Amino acid sequence: PHRAPPRRARADVRRLTSKTRDEYKAYLAFELSKLGVLSGSQCASEPCELLFNTSALTVTGAIGAVGGLETLPDGTEVAVFPFDSIDLGPEVNVTVTGQRAMALLSRSTARIDTVLQVHPGVLSGFPGGYSVGRMDEDRLSSVCPYWPETGDDKFALEESADWRIKLRCTDDGLSSCCPGDVPISYLTALPAHLTSQVKSNNVNGPGSGNIRVYQITVDTFAAHQAEIQTVTTSCRAGENLGGGFVLHYNGYRTSLIPFDATALWVKAEIEASLNPVGLELLSRVERSDPADPDYRAAGIGRVDVSAVLVDSNQGGSRQWKITFVSAVGDIGTDTTPLTATNLLTGIDADVQVATTQNGNSIGGSFYLDFLSQTSGPYAHDVSAADMEATLLSSHSKLVHAFADRTDPTNNCNDGYCDEGPTKEGGYTWTLTLMTHEDNLTPSSPTGTNFGVEGTVAVMTATNQLVDNVGCADYATGSNCPTVRVTGNYSKTSVDALKHLTADRPFS
Repeated sequence: PHRAPPRRARADVRRLTSKTRDEYKAYLAFELSKLGVLSGSQCASEPCELLFNTSALTVTGAIGAVGGLETLPDGTEVAVFPFDSIDLGPEVNVTVTGQRAMALLSRSTARIDTVLQVHPGVLSGFPGGYSVGRMDEDRLSSVCPYWPETGDDKFALEESADWRIKLRCTDDGLSSCCPGDVPISYLTALPAHLTSQVKSNNVNGPGSGNIRVYQITVDTFAAHQAEIQTVTTSCRAGENLGGGFVLHYNGYRTSLIPFDATALWVKAEIEASLNPVGLELLSRVERSDPADPDYRAAGIGRVDVSAVLVDSNQGGSRQWKITFVSAVGDIGTDTTPLTATNLLTGIDADVQVATTQNGNSIGGSFYLDFLSQTSGPYAHDVSAADMEATLLSSHSKLVHAFADRTDPTNNCNDGYCDEGPTKEGGYTWTLTLMTHEDNLTPSSPTGTNFGVEGTVAVMTATNQLVDNVGCADYATGSNCPTVRVTGNYSKTSVDALKHLTADRPFS
């Protein structure tokens, strides 16, 4: 049988009606709120500009908003900006900055009809080629657009000035200081507790041409022993000497040296005539290009001279002892010999040049071990070009090798070159070696592998050098020649590199 619908009390009807009214009021308020947001984002009262800062997780400009933070499995942090809808027309100027990756999310529709401006070095980016690293505490710092002198400049688009910039400029005495970048000078200019944070890895990020650079100095040295030679005149017993003699060295010649010349006279004549110019000007002589009209060959350098009478029965016979104070190595072996032309008078008059003590001179060779490979033998005086070629042919993991050697002219045996060999014939090679080996690449500035550093290789040397003063036991002989490897440029002869004293590679 048909049943009539249940009757409802008037109070129930009123309650349900009120509930429906309240729900619609809430819907209206929500829509009005959205309308307010949309109206406020239509550039009616603000410039059509938006700045997304992933480091600060903020949006500023035509609207203001705060984003959220998500972390990927590799530790990369992503700034997430969710909206009910996204509609960006071509009149909207959108700039993105910050060191986190960014995600724009829409709960409904998304229309982007404008350019998102991302300047170099921002938006989860790495420093450019100028920088050699970024410290952990600066992961969220942007790259400086230019180098401030006072530290008051802002270092990123519309971001406030970072107090660390001025702190580093003033307290550390640096004129170029920016938290986002680490120039190569920082490796030695900053305090140790800061430089230890600079990791030798691919600071430029995935896909970059970054490479690891090793700064190495190789030098050889030994005990110094000066060359001593004598010039002795003689004649038949009972005879008297007269006249004089002339000394020759490396194309230079003295004037006539009288048979009875004093030691001071002989010293002055040797230094004035057996050198291209006076001692005070020797360091300025052109030595590198024989075609240059000002080119001069190295002379004898500075000497000390003493004199004694030889034989009272030989009237006027003398012996001058010449000590080669500044000259390099073994005279007559490493250089041309000192010779004499006899212009003496008297029966059987003669002049002889003899060596009483050889100058110490390094010879032999050495090997270099680097990146698990060995190269050599390198001659004790190997040229920079030959060392470069041998390094590249023997060490397959090297991409580039550059070498600079003291005395590149091989014309400094007088000991007066600013970058000449040591007095025993030791040289210094400044090496710049580049490799991709162990140059690990962080996935992002905020990833867990940001501070991971690959193994730092160490170069060692095998010593097979010899000398001519009787070194017999390398284990106990302190005077034996040595080859030394330094993992920085502190021993280099290149002025532009002497301040790079960090004992680690950079990338």
